[in-house]
Amino acid sequence: MASLAPATRAAYNASWNKFKNFAKRLNGVNWFPSSVATVALFISELMSVTISPSPATLATTMSAIAYYHKLSGAYDLTSDFIVWKILKGVSKSKPSGDSCLPVTPHMLQYLIKSTLHIAASPYEAVLAAAIYT
Repeated sequence: MASLAPATRAAYNASWNKFKNFAKRLNGVNWFPSSVATVALFISELMSVTISPSPATLATTMSAIAYYHKLSGAYDLTSDFIVWKILKGVSKSKPSGDSCLPVTPHMLQYLIKSTLHIAASPYEAVLAAAIYT
């Protein structure tokens, strides 16, 4: 674990603890090494909550499961074809969408006015304002 950055270690530990608790609840004392079915059910449970994890959070969770399994010499379940297809389906069911908003007339006026503060001369301000019009 020393090879991981502190933030990565914290994220992996949090994800691993969630998975471990789920697997113990599902399989009892024989929870580790886990099965592909357990990982698939875990992904299903994660996606069934009201606020499902972002693609980045889900990727971190899968990386944590892979890391701890590899660390103990167990099979990396997250590279299994079934798990991979489930993750592919999840990514398609939650399109990322465009996070950029359109430039409104109000924003455009603000941008043009701001050129007065960044230009070295009134001439440059007019040139910079021309970019936005």
